[in-house]
Amino acid sequence: MENMEALARIPSKTLSSHMASVLSRRIIDGVYKEGEKLPTERQLSEEFGVNRHAIREAIKRIEALGLVQIRHGSGIYAQKLNMTAGIEIFNTLLTDNEGNLNVDFLKDVLEFRRHYLMNLILLSLRRRKPRELGKICRIIDNILFDRSKRGVQDESADNYSLFQAIVLATHNHVYYLMYITVSQVMQRLPIILDVTFPPFSFSEEDLKKMRHAFEFSNEKEALEVLESYLCFMENLLKPYIEEAEAAEKDKEEEK
Repeated sequence: MENMEALARIPSKTLSSHMASVLSRRIIDGVYKEGEKLPTERQLSEEFGVNRHAIREAIKRIEALGLVQIRHGSGIYAQKLNMTAGIEIFNTLLTDNEGNLNVDFLKDVLEFRRHYLMNLILLSLRRRKPRELGKICRIIDNILFDRSKRGVQDESADNYSLFQAIVLATHNHVYYLMYITVSQVMQRLPIILDVTFPPFSFSEEDLKKMRHAFEFSNEKEALEVLESYLCFMENLLKPYIEEAEAAEKDKEEEK
């Protein structure tokens, strides 16, 4: 049950977003099963101790995600999680109803991220135009030049620019949209875990190897460099995943 005093202190716009997440989780977790009628706005308002306007706005949000169907004169009915909702509710799926990390979903995200980025970089290598190659090489050269002047510092912005240039070289809008989505999900993880992760930096050898890979369309070299990038985040998250899995195992054994 939500803390009503805490809910009362949440601003109206944020409250409707919060309630949308709560209702979304109930549908995803099967509290409201597919085809089942949800409680009325009045009932939900009373259950959570919030105004009906916040509930109404929350329902509009989850309707837009395809999680409910509003049948006028009949009620609001839960629908199965589908592809149209998948991308939009990453933030909801990343945590459980208590705000804890959803380990199973995180593992799905990491698996998808790995396969997606591997395919992305291969497509970029095959489709990149001379102008795009020039931009990728310039970004790498700038990173190396800056290092020679001031040493290795936080290169997050440079890395984002490099990957953005690589994504754009695929000439595929869906790849670009998915890159933005996955990046946003990964950026939210430290907030959920309440930690600060160290920034990632390519080694000088890897930067030169990546430049060479794009100049000569060397898929093997490109994938080798990408592997170090993928493993960096996967290794950072591994202890949190193992800790959550151990806690879940302890709960099962106590039952």
